[in-house]
Amino acid sequence: MLLKLGAQGETRLLVSTAHMSEASSVFAAMFDGRFLEGQSSTTDAQREVLLPEDDPGSMTILCKIVHFKADDVFESLTLDALAEFAILCEKYDCTRAAASWAMVWVNQFLAAPITLSTEKLIFITYLLDLPGQFRQTTKLLVQHRTAIDESVARHGLDIVPKKLFGT
Repeated sequence: MLLKLGAQGETRLLVSTAHMSEASSVFAAMFDGRFLEGQSSTTDAQREVLLPEDDPGSMTILCKIVHFKADDVFESLTLDALAEFAILCEKYDCTRAAASWAMVWVNQFLAAPITLSTEKLIFITYLLDLPGQFRQTTKLLVQHRTAIDESVARHGLDIVPKKLFGT
């Protein structure tokens, strides 16, 4: 399967439907034949899936993780790149497949809390379902902040429940 990412499909990733389906229930449904992407072609041409809304960098990282190309995965990400990656993982229901790498990246930020955007890390740990790191992040926020910038924590999306910030 060829994933075409970006507005013009400029980023192309050759992926295994078996690997992607194992990592993600969304990809499993997409490729099982119920959707156009999963239906066999009568020609030998390679099937293509257009994903113009998805971040090409994040999808590239996810595909490398899912295909066990660990030597090609970044050792660290910026906080913004990690937030985009978390959104993608949540969208495709593959947080478990990316959990080990996500913990490494989040723990790097938690090791240097002085420069940390705690609110954004709350968003990331919530989406990636990392309860231990979520607990550490919220503890840092309570200990070192007098005000919470909820807009940063929500990363422009209404994924994190508002009631979370009240508690």
